[in-house]
Amino acid sequence: MNALKKNKLLNLIMVVAIFAIIASGVLAVGRLQGWFDKVPEDARQAFVSGEKTGSVNIERGGVSYSMRNGTVLRGGDRIETLNASAVTLSAGGVNNVALGENSDARVSVQESVVFNLVRGEAFVDMLEEGSSCVVRMDDEDIPCQNGVFYVSSRTGTKTIYVLAGEAGAKGVTARAGQLITLLAGKDGVTATVSGMTPEALNAFAIARAKTANGHASLCYANSELDAVTARREEERQRALQALLDPEETDPGAAVVTIISGGDASQSGHTDVPPPPTDTRGEGNKPAPGSSATRPPVTSKEKETTRTEPAVTEGSTSTRKQTTTTTETAPAPASDAPTYCTLEIRCDTILDHMDWLVKGKEAYVPANGTILARSRIQFVEGETVFDVLKRACKRARIQLEYSWTPMYGSYYIEGINHLYEFDCGEPGNNLSGWMYKVNGWFPNYGCSSYTLKPGDVIVWCYTCRDLGEDVGCYWMN
Repeated sequence: MNALKKNKLLNLIMVVAIFAIIASGVLAVGRLQGWFDKVPEDARQAFVSGEKTGSVNIERGGVSYSMRNGTVLRGGDRIETLNASAVTLSAGGVNNVALGENSDARVSVQESVVFNLVRGEAFVDMLEEGSSCVVRMDDEDIPCQNGVFYVSSRTGTKTIYVLAGEAGAKGVTARAGQLITLLAGKDGVTATVSGMTPEALNAFAIARAKTANGHASLCYANSELDAVTARREEERQRALQALLDPEETDPGAAVVTIISGGDASQSGHTDVPPPPTDTRGEGNKPAPGSSATRPPVTSKEKETTRTEPAVTEGSTSTRKQTTTTTETAPAPASDAPTYCTLEIRCDTILDHMDWLVKGKEAYVPANGTILARSRIQFVEGETVFDVLKRACKRARIQLEYSWTPMYGSYYIEGINHLYEFDCGEPGNNLSGWMYKVNGWFPNYGCSSYTLKPGDVIVWCYTCRDLGEDVGCYWMN
């Protein structure tokens, strides 16, 4: 009988111990993930996560997990947004800092909350008094009180777009309607102030600015921002329609090319004369189209090619137009392929043939199209540079690029033997290759632009003012 009682007691103790272990584990996880954190009575003294879309991770105490709405930030937290993700960090009222996709921010608490933006983008809306924070980029602090601005932090280049109030960095100050460019160089970081237009903003910044206009008066009204969005969408739809009926939408364009991931056998594209002697000037600066690379994607392919001869009018060469249809072996679900469109144009040169370096006429197609709008397969994580490099190799289009340590990226020097400075305005030669995605010209290297399904990419040659002739009006 005593033995039975003793066994029951031991079993009870064991059950209590198990529950205690479970409870302590739950408490430990809860403390780590902030289940029991309370927002201070004055909410303006703390930032709390909300309006989370997509995958957003938080690293705390060496442990990474998915961030949930209502998390009170602590010093030492690291926040990372993935592709097509965003999160708003609110400090009460209308004050907030929103992180866009592919961003990495470290949080520290000093006199104010500091967001060290390692990479990515942040939209700061801190017009309501009583709360403050600091955005830090490469040890450069930007106080955020009484202002609305958008910050882009990319390798080598950091930009601050001021939409209301003022913002300053490196001894310079910009007011609403201006931007500050922080450029890393051999002698450190230099800062310049210039005017801007709403075309400077990407889709994330435009959406956040429209929200901020609900309680503030920004330098751009929602009608102006909507007009920019509408123009970009119209351009995107025209490009997609061209894939369905290229002859109707652009009679002068070559046939549509479908290029799949991989670097298998190449398909013919053009017959051109051998490249002329390189007449470019020395000291090319990384301007439009700098980029960083990643390894090409490989897959098993079966390819058929049909080549139709066509004479290019106004040129000294006979060119071919090629349709390449690629069947790709099924990939695992996690590596399922997606598509974007790519086009390479130099039609601006047609208006300035008298500026063109002698001997380069043979490389300018009569219709200004080097690669017609083409449907390109890519996988998650690839960039604009990845598809450009693969498409040029497959279509036998000459491509030259070089590594630029200052920007931590590759610079596109030439496409189809047309280089920077080959066709620029005399006395003000700011010519070269630029890229845009969905109608927007990013101000950073194309290796930093991670592709999304349906993206419309256009590489275009500018002959003047770094893009004025190709629709890049985002600086004034």
